[in-house]
Amino acid sequence: MFARIYFLIIIFITLNANNVFAQYYDPEKAKQVAEQPKKEQPKPPMEENNVWDKLYFGGNIGLQFGTITAIQISPLVGYKITERFSLGGIFTYIYAKQRFIPGYSVYGLAPFARFMITEDFFATGEVSFLNTAQFRSGYEERIWTTLPMLGGGYLVRFGNRGGMMVTVLYNFNNRNPNSIYGPFVIRTGFFF
Repeated sequence: MFARIYFLIIIFITLNANNVFAQYYDPEKAKQVAEQPKKEQPKPPMEENNVWDKLYFGGNIGLQFGTITAIQISPLVGYKITERFSLGGIFTYIYAKQRFIPGYSVYGLAPFARFMITEDFFATGEVSFLNTAQFRSGYEERIWTTLPMLGGGYLVRFGNRGGMMVTVLYNFNNRNPNSIYGPFVIRTGFFF
């Protein structure tokens, strides 16, 4: 009984498959389609001279708890020189508090360069110039610290312009006692 039903189903599918895959060729219609004027392709965004299309914004917000408690806000702005290479700056403000030391602020600027290796992975380098506090003999002294960093990251895109990025950097000046970062700096942020 089941063999007959399977046989009828296979015959039904086989007979109807021709109708599903059959095509009709009309030479007159093909000629009309070939004679239609071709539409111009839109230019890629980087070929336009619109500065706003080449700018992107974003940043990081960080929280750290433990021996040092810190709150960080780091907005960034970048400019696409080419589709794969961009330059920009990161503005950093950190409020930190350590045990037995009053709360203090760290602020500065980090110019960066970013090269897109693939659509999602990038290589980046930056030099952070940070003004930080040192406490000596009961008073606060402000000093500038230079932190060259190199690394890479991954982008997760949300639409045409926005997304999330994860960046891992190596701090070449991590042995400096004034460095607020260890050897590796991991950041998560957004861009649009």
